[in-house]
Amino acid sequence: MVFYGMIILLDLFKVQDKMGQTAKVVEGVIREVIPFIIFMLAWVLVFSMLHRVIGNNIDPKKGKYKKVSEFMRFFLNTWGMSLGGGSNPNSFTWFSFEDSIDGENREGSSYVMVFFLWLNHIMNQLLIKTFLLSFLIAIIKGSYDRQ
Repeated sequence: MVFYGMIILLDLFKVQDKMGQTAKVVEGVIREVIPFIIFMLAWVLVFSMLHRVIGNNIDPKKGKYKKVSEFMRFFLNTWGMSLGGGSNPNSFTWFSFEDSIDGENREGSSYVMVFFLWLNHIMNQLLIKTFLLSFLIAIIKGSYDRQ
């Protein structure tokens, strides 16, 4: 509904010359950014599933995402991490698992999974924040140049 209202407002801006030029640029940018947004959401979805599989303990006290499903908790947290917010990986699950293991080889058994937690976190930061947002800037600049 809001998006439709924005399109109507952009059509009304086309009456004036300068505002019409701005409206054309905004429409062009929106058209060209939609495939990028879908691609970025797909990567956020992949990284959120990886966080879930690896055992990242998202929001352990359920403070931020109280009434949200587990899938949405992981997705929203990964979205936040991708854009510079969110929280660092929580490896409590693996260290509590290590404490429950009996035997001689229990020390250090969780460090491999903690390494993968951080590797996933760093790859998420590099791919989405650094590369994809740089591509977004290039898409917007190219759209602006074409208008």
